[in-house]
Amino acid sequence: MSLTIRQLEPADADVFERALAIYREAIALSEQRPEEEIRTLLGRRDYVVLAAEQEGEVVGFAISHVPLAEDFWLFEYVATTPAERGRGAGAALVQQATRLAGEGRVGLVEADADTGHDPVARKRLRFYARL
Repeated sequence: MSLTIRQLEPADADVFERALAIYREAIALSEQRPEEEIRTLLGRRDYVVLAAEQEGEVVGFAISHVPLAEDFWLFEYVATTPAERGRGAGAALVQQATRLAGEGRVGLVEADADTGHDPVARKRLRFYARL
């Protein structure tokens, strides 16, 4: 089973809809952008929207803000389907986003602090630290 990661364009509406379904399920509602705002990102040159596909199914997505005239980029979201978690798709999405951001840029990731009370936040921080 080969994982394919590609950058989505405005013409990729069907794939984007399937990625959006993962976004709605995996990202806490309090952390989600308004859906209409997310939809506009495909047409922006300063955003990279990636989809991970396996055997014709969308199994993950990532969104990064890559300001055109800056020396940094912001990794905003990554999520996979529940069945794909822990199998490498999320890491592959982060790695592809890093490559597309370009060499010489500082990558920023916003993540919750580990307060010791949230096992999901702890797992997320270990994921980013490993990468």
